[in-house]
Amino acid sequence: MKNLTTKILIVASIMVHSMAQAQFREGESFVSGSFYLNAYDSKAKNFDSHNKRYSHNINVSVGKFKSSTFATGWGFNHGLVHQKLRNFNVDPKPIQSLSFGVNRFWEFYKPLNDKFALYARPSAGVTYAVKNEVEFNNNVIVRELHGNVFSLDLGVSAGIAWRVAPKWAIYGSFAFLSPINVSYGFGYSKQTANPLPDGQYAKSDSRALSYRFAPDLSSGSIGLGFRYFYGMK
Repeated sequence: MKNLTTKILIVASIMVHSMAQAQFREGESFVSGSFYLNAYDSKAKNFDSHNKRYSHNINVSVGKFKSSTFATGWGFNHGLVHQKLRNFNVDPKPIQSLSFGVNRFWEFYKPLNDKFALYARPSAGVTYAVKNEVEFNNNVIVRELHGNVFSLDLGVSAGIAWRVAPKWAIYGSFAFLSPINVSYGFGYSKQTANPLPDGQYAKSDSRALSYRFAPDLSSGSIGLGFRYFYGMK
């Protein structure tokens, strides 16, 4: 009886190990993405001003498994905020923010069974953004800020992957670490509350190099996404 129990445990252990290793396969490619859209329309009660705002964010990732527990790939992201202001003291540029970014990522997996696996995802990315922001005071635009920003980010995320079907998986991230961020920006600001005697506005140029080193782990938020697999029969 003891020998039979031992054999059953050995067979079960081999089966679990095999199932866990079979969740992802070497040579398997994947693509995933997300799209966020928001529209905002506001009109002040005591003023004849109107604010319409539209924004979206697009994220796409493509990659390939180099082994059953390691994958690597590229991520691409784009963001836009378009704002239309009516009946204000000035007419600012409609594009409030426009950004493009690319990142390289690596994924390391720890299979739990044939459906679930824990993963860690280090990444390094660069982003370019154009920003045209405004500051208000009593429904008056008092300052415009225009700038260009280049940034470099290094980060790590972690979570769990659930292979719900041969071609699909759900990814849930629950921990994020962004230890390094370096950015360089240049642009100008314009004071719009009080124009100069010639009708122009006072401007001042600005340039800034900033960095952040914050090795703190942030948790408490959960991100969900779908991934499609292809390239393997």
